[in-house]
Amino acid sequence: MGATLDEILQAHRAGDERAAERLVEYCRARVYRRADQLLPDFARVARHERPSDVAQDALVGLWQALRTTRPESERHLLLLAGKKVRETLYDLARRHAGQRHGLGKLESQGDVPADQHAVLAAVDNVTGPATLDDWTRFQCAIDMLPEDEREVMHLKWFVGMGEDEIAEVVGLSRSTVQRLWKAAKHGINQAMGREQPR
Repeated sequence: MGATLDEILQAHRAGDERAAERLVEYCRARVYRRADQLLPDFARVARHERPSDVAQDALVGLWQALRTTRPESERHLLLLAGKKVRETLYDLARRHAGQRHGLGKLESQGDVPADQHAVLAAVDNVTGPATLDDWTRFQCAIDMLPEDEREVMHLKWFVGMGEDEIAEVVGLSRSTVQRLWKAAKHGINQAMGREQPR
């Protein structure tokens, strides 16, 4: 029988270097799935990167963070994973900010069809930033959220967790998670300069 997540977290806190690899593995499928879902909504990144590349960069970032960070629970681990997905998307957006190409010159990146590269579709009424300035405002808007709203934002939007799943992991009711998600969307949309939250 394999070790439970709590046992792996405990081993990691005790200094077991192999435990970090197991924690990354625990997050792997979720991060890959979420990168695949999110990338078409981030046109600047999708023009140049495959979802698998984004996911791999985020997981490398998670592994590096686990060298110095000792998550105490599944909640803390998944929040760290969400933060790394967020940072990876932002870093890639900055890297590609100066690369401007006509849409007709775009080629498929393999797992994102060319016709989706410039799509900015809404995900639960929050839309991915289109420009580097938007990205910067988006990052600041997330950072300005109260901690509980920011946690729900990371878990729902960057990790792809459902509301019931979030409620169980963070120890809140589903209705509280829904309220926090609605408030987070409102705060972000207000900070992004929209007349009203969508």
